[in-house]
Amino acid sequence: MPNPQIVAFGSGFAGDNADVTVGMPSSWSAGHIIGLCVASDGFNVVLTQANGFTLAADPQSNEAQTTIAGVVGMHVYWKRAIGGSSDGLDPAPVIAAPNGSGGTVVCAHTNAYSGCRASGTPFHKVVTTLVTIAANAADLSITTDISGCTVLGIAAVEYNEPSFHGWGGTGAADPTPSLNIGTNTGLGNACSFSGGIAGRATPGTVTLAYFFDSAARQAQVTLALASEAEASVVGSIDGQLEGSAGPASTTTTIDASVNGALEGSSGIAVVG
Repeated sequence: MPNPQIVAFGSGFAGDNADVTVGMPSSWSAGHIIGLCVASDGFNVVLTQANGFTLAADPQSNEAQTTIAGVVGMHVYWKRAIGGSSDGLDPAPVIAAPNGSGGTVVCAHTNAYSGCRASGTPFHKVVTTLVTIAANAADLSITTDISGCTVLGIAAVEYNEPSFHGWGGTGAADPTPSLNIGTNTGLGNACSFSGGIAGRATPGTVTLAYFFDSAARQAQVTLALASEAEASVVGSIDGQLEGSAGPASTTTTIDASVNGALEGSSGIAVVG
């Protein structure tokens, strides 16, 4: 199947001492995946009105959130759209005021994607990394085990990054590594994030690379957005064990797909 593709971008939003209602993408259709990326200055983000958005996670329950306490954090949420962008069925989420959760600022952005699998979590894999020694470079890698994935790499930093650059990388096509999202704010303690996107038609490793203007500590989240269901695992058990009186061979099939594990619609890289 083709890799998931970007349908539309939202706008960047930021807030410090009040709740933040995040702008939705410009357009989407029922069944599209809407992603919400939120950077913080190092506290656990809370959605006061989730409106169907839930923290992104893969079938192994790896969650798309990571923080250096009091410094920088990155969080990714998602939902599967109930209707189209003009139907009024998918209201925008609301992020709690940072100063009520132990922080000073958040910045956020939404995107919509088509071609994702139709049930369960749309994420095949989620990887998080903390860069605790200040660095300019951001190198985010993930290895997919199924075909038809689009990789989203997102890196948040502890300062107000005023401009965004192109993403590079290896092991990807359709799309080739490029800028997907990015937003910044000088409010509070300041924070910024930039996101790259790349496609992987067959199982394998994708590395996304970015370079910030200044060295900084980072919170990174890398996700593989899938077009197909998880692969089934088929194991063959040889029945010819010593002393076995059973049949010569037995075949057991284990369905490892996790349909419905995180169904965002039933209740989630901003353009520089």
